[in-house]
Amino acid sequence: MVQVCLRLNDELVALVDAEAQRTGLRRSDVIRQLLLRQLRAESAEAELTLGQRFGHFAGIVRSGVPDLGTRHREHLAKDFGDGR
Repeated sequence: MVQVCLRLNDELVALVDAEAQRTGLRRSDVIRQLLLRQLRAESAEAELTLGQRFGHFAGIVRSGVPDLGTRHREHLAKDFGDGR
């Protein structure tokens, strides 16, 4: 294992110490686990497609147009012109 030195502000030290106290782990173990968890989560998120990241937003906005999902081209052409 490689030794790394880092500086933490008082708030981070307090949070790490509280987690160490709660879990019975040493500070270094808490920091190591938190780093690993965060880096794995970011790596997994980077592999998601846009649809997977934002799919839960689909359909949550009310347009006031009842058939917008099936006739969106017609509505866009009416509102903005057909682009030709």
